[in-house]
Amino acid sequence: LPAPLHRLRRCRRALRLCVAPSTLGSIKDLGKLEYIKAPEALSLDKELVRADLVNVAKSLDFATDNVYFKWDLALAPKVCASGDQFGGALGCSYDRITLLSATVAEGNLVVLQVEANAQQWKDHGTSLKLLRDSFVSARDTAPAAPIAPPSTPPPPPALPPGDDPWEPVTQDGKTFYYNKKTGESSWSRP
Repeated sequence: LPAPLHRLRRCRRALRLCVAPSTLGSIKDLGKLEYIKAPEALSLDKELVRADLVNVAKSLDFATDNVYFKWDLALAPKVCASGDQFGGALGCSYDRITLLSATVAEGNLVVLQVEANAQQWKDHGTSLKLLRDSFVSARDTAPAAPIAPPSTPPPPPALPPGDDPWEPVTQDGKTFYYNKKTGESSWSRP
């Protein structure tokens, strides 16, 4: 791979969309948002069970009245790197941030998972949150109303003979139409 692209091999999957059949009628059926253990309720990576819950939010898609639950999780390593401990009970610095958005659409649990390491979060945290917050399940979008073909206007009423201002003119073997009242010309008869 070319030099700028060879680094892509080291990229890990930072964005994941999971769709699974569900008996839930709505994401609200999971319970009160702040009490839901998202990694377990959404069948996510078992490692995320250790994550700290940083923020929760609920949003409504007004176009479909569908509810989205959102979680911000932060995970520290099991063992702190040398010199990486805050001290006391605070533990290690977070090295993994997980942003989640979940909804139920058409009988499926739909989960968007955005992952970042500490540096990615520092550099792009706001953009990652905007990405997560812009998520709307395609399964949840309302069907578009059919678009009627453009109607063609009815033809103008026929003018009595002699009142039609458009007269055909042939020049260099080509015919165009000239309006003797306005001075306009056209390749097709208006």
